[in-house]
Amino acid sequence: MRRTLSWAAAVALILGIAPVAASGQTATWYISTYTNDMLVWDEASEEVVDRIEMKHQIPNRIVMNDAKTRLYVLEASGQNIEIVDIGSREAVDEFTLSHDSVVVRIDGFAPHPSDERAVLFVKRYTKLSDRG
Repeated sequence: MRRTLSWAAAVALILGIAPVAASGQTATWYISTYTNDMLVWDEASEEVVDRIEMKHQIPNRIVMNDAKTRLYVLEASGQNIEIVDIGSREAVDEFTLSHDSVVVRIDGFAPHPSDERAVLFVKRYTKLSDRG
């Protein structure tokens, strides 16, 4: 038994997994819904403590920046990303790469630690005039 525990501890150190101390820290969860709201759930009280109203329906994927001050929320169609300020819990900006007859769907998103750039995995679709 003792050998199993030391082996598990060695694997945890190699993988960079550290046990969280039971210091009373709790998490805040940001949960997508099928509406234009995102729920803010507090782990300590196990209740929804707030709602963040999004401009687009069905917030789908949520990425938090390294500083834990912003959420980047991709909506269900994959065309729009809204930026949410965690402190004020409201959408402060949005962007899309689609325009006119070109639809760009964002499949993957990772912000740079500086929040000035991002890496996106996209696919572009162009609706031509001879197609309906």
